Amino acid sequence: FLDGGHYIVNDTVQVPSNTIWQGPGRVKAAAGLAAPVIRLADRDRVLIAIAEVDGNKANCPSGAEGIALNGDNNSNITIEGVYVHDCKTHGVYFRGDVLATNVAAVNCRSEDNGAGGITCAQLIRHGRFIGNHVEGNGTHGLGILGVAEHCAIVGNTAEANGPDSDNFTGYNAANHDIIVANNVSRGGLNHGIHFGGGRVVYVGNTSI
Repeated sequence: FLDGGHYIVNDTVQVPSNTIWQGPGRVKAAAGLAAPVIRLADRDRVLIAIAEVDGNKANCPSGAEGIALNGDNNSNITIEGVYVHDCKTHGVYFRGDVLATNVAAVNCRSEDNGAGGITCAQLIRHGRFIGNHVEGNGTHGLGILGVAEHCAIVGNTAEANGPDSDNFTGYNAANHDIIVANNVSRGGLNHGIHFGGGRVVYVGNTSI
C-alpha cells in the first residue's frame, strides 16, 4: 500500500509477481533518472493502482517510461486508475519480448508523454484497454505496435495526440479478433482511429 504523499524515485521500482500495489501515493522520477519509473519484467499476477506517476521529463533528458512491462513474458497484469504523465518516452508500455497475455490498462490517464500514452509492442494476447484517457502525447494516444490477438479497446478517449501519429492505432495485418468500441477521438493531425487485421469489429466509435 502506498500511503498518501509524494515520493521521489531515485532508481526504478521493480515490482515483483503476486503483488497488489495501490493507494493514494504519488511517485515522481528524480532528476536525471534514465530508466523507467516502475518496471515489471517477467511478472505474473500484478495490480498497480497508485494515484500518479510523474516521469519528470523536463529534468530527465535520458528518461524512459512511466510504467514499463518488459522481459520475455508478462501475464495477468493490470494498471488501473493511474495518472501517468510527463514521461520522456511512453506513459504505460506493455512489451513482452515473446508474449504478454491477459494484460490491461483500465481507467488510466496518460498525458503529455514524449512518445505514446499507452503502448503495446510485440505480441499481446487477451489485452483489455478500457475507459482510459490519453491526451497530448508525442506520438499516438493508444497504440498496438506489435500483434494483438483477442483484445478489447473499449470506451477510451484520445485527444490531440501526434502530430504525425494516430490517436488510436493498431494496423498490423496479423491482428485478429479485436473489438474497437465506443471510443472517442478528438483532434490530432493524422488518423483518429486506425486498426487493421482479421476479424476487427468497430462499434459506436466517434471521431471529432
